[in-house]
Amino acid sequence: LVGEAVDGEVLQLGSPPRISGGRDLVLVSAFKWEWRKGWDVLLRAYWSAFGPADRVVLRLVTYVMQDAVEDGASPRVEDHIESFAADVYGAGAASERARVEVVPGSGALSRLEVARVLSSADCFVLPTRGEGWGLPVAEAMTYGVLTAVTNWSGPVDFAGDGGSLAIPVEGVDEDGFGVPSTAGLEEVLRRVHGAWASGG
Repeated sequence: LVGEAVDGEVLQLGSPPRISGGRDLVLVSAFKWEWRKGWDVLLRAYWSAFGPADRVVLRLVTYVMQDAVEDGASPRVEDHIESFAADVYGAGAASERARVEVVPGSGALSRLEVARVLSSADCFVLPTRGEGWGLPVAEAMTYGVLTAVTNWSGPVDFAGDGGSLAIPVEGVDEDGFGVPSTAGLEEVLRRVHGAWASGG
């Protein structure tokens, strides 16, 4: 079987930025707002690793699926982030945590527009519970962006063996989904921050 192809236009965007301590550390993730993508693991690890005073931003290319909206979910990802933060840390907690930005119009972006966001990252991060392939992961790696992805399922075929920073799994659930380690991702994020802070 052949995985999804990376758009050739992605390869024409030029050289990606290198990790440098001269500005904020930019972490990017791209996914549909659903449990399988591990957004809860991402937010927990990110907010555990960094505080509001740290020069870091987590930029999300994400959107709420239409069927979820039809079932009564808010179409605003920001509402889900604030609700999650309140459940875990208390009311109003999102504004007291390290910065999270949702890219406007994420659900309507072209692949080229998504690629431009990916190319702005110092590190692409996806603590997914399972992927058939993982197109955003492949795009980020094709563009030369440092990538951290769960050491499980589809992306292992092209991101394993040292091709990325592996987010460890704690096991597999009864449905066959990987269980990405929040503590393991927090450690990966701290390593990325350390490289950024040292200019390496």
